[in-house]
Amino acid sequence: MEVYGFGSEQEAAEWKGNPLDHAGRIARAGIPVLHVVGDADTVVPVAENTHHPHSLNNPEPIVKFILQATGRYGNPCTQAVPGNEFRSAAGWKEGSEWHTVERDIEESLQGRQLKLLLLGNSITQGWGGQRKLVTWKPGKAAMDRVLGEGCWESAGISGDRTQNLLWRIRNGNYNCCRPEYVVVAIGIKNLVVGGDSADETAEGIVAVTEEACRQFPDSKIILLGLFPSGKEKDSGVRRQCDRIHEVLAARKSGKKVTYVNPSQWFLDNQGTIREGLYGGDYIHLTEKGYECVAGHLKPFLE
Repeated sequence: MEVYGFGSEQEAAEWKGNPLDHAGRIARAGIPVLHVVGDADTVVPVAENTHHPHSLNNPEPIVKFILQATGRYGNPCTQAVPGNEFRSAAGWKEGSEWHTVERDIEESLQGRQLKLLLLGNSITQGWGGQRKLVTWKPGKAAMDRVLGEGCWESAGISGDRTQNLLWRIRNGNYNCCRPEYVVVAIGIKNLVVGGDSADETAEGIVAVTEEACRQFPDSKIILLGLFPSGKEKDSGVRRQCDRIHEVLAARKSGKKVTYVNPSQWFLDNQGTIREGLYGGDYIHLTEKGYECVAGHLKPFLE
């Protein structure tokens, strides 16, 4: 007690200089407050002291709060950065990594004039197209039936988030193929891998769409909103997807961009994803799922 300037425990207990004693005034003043509580300490019980841990296993929430509170936070979903995916399970030929796959896309577009270019992540990559490094192409047959072989291409990369696709369309020469239509479908990896909020992800999707308008000045842009993820309608990721649709639907994109909410393509009357359209993660599509999307996209490409 002496170290803290108190003569007794009673004097310490009656001291009113603790911020908790003024929580109401702090809140009314709009001062940001972060209360990190740890319940692993048995010496200083949380019920008596709301003892804080020295940090978190992942300190990102603390850092993000401080940056936001001090006006220094930048939404990572809108910051163009290359990817770092390298997994063999990404649907690529062995030895491939993000940069070689990105170059493979550019090479596949050279010397062609396309009806449709699809931009996105692993779901878009699954369309396959004529890319040499992609080994898993469950959607190719469906799109070939809708548009014909060779007049479209997939520029999706497994694992890509909005910031990675933003980097690619800004730095890659994708418009060399002069596509009539460009479909943008991105964002689910921001939610399920990046831990970004729905609103942050929506900002990233908007940034990608705006960049696509700049990079493809003569193309019609179709902003294909997130496919419903999570089997049940009240799942956490489904609610995030719904929030993103709400944000994107309220935004005016101009005549160049057509926004499409594909949720009802996949759902039954109870809001549950219909059987056979998704794999077991309720994120990635089966061949039947790609057939569903291709059929619904066709009217927008005519």
